[in-house]
Amino acid sequence: MRPGSSLDGRSGGDRLPRLTDEQARHTLYLVLAPDLITLEPDCVMTHRLVPLAHGETFVECSCLFPREVAERPGFDPSYAAAFRDITNRQDFAARESVYRGILSNGG
Repeated sequence: MRPGSSLDGRSGGDRLPRLTDEQARHTLYLVLAPDLITLEPDCVMTHRLVPLAHGETFVECSCLFPREVAERPGFDPSYAAAFRDITNRQDFAARESVYRGILSNGG
């Protein structure tokens, strides 16, 4: 399995069932507009987007782990949450910049 999506490169979970070695080296992003599903080797992450007002959206992110992993004594999903918190904030800032550019008259 490739290194986990974490701050130290290690996964605190197990590879999801039925993934081949090749599949475990990749992350797959599925867009179900406006939502997003990310398939990582050790978890599934969802982004649920809820429009609040013009130019304002609430985003709810969840990391989902196999039951046998999540119920394991001492399992701590924070390795994935901490990493994703940083990368999500960077992604959101980039998207906000693109949105501002789209709305700009170029002047």
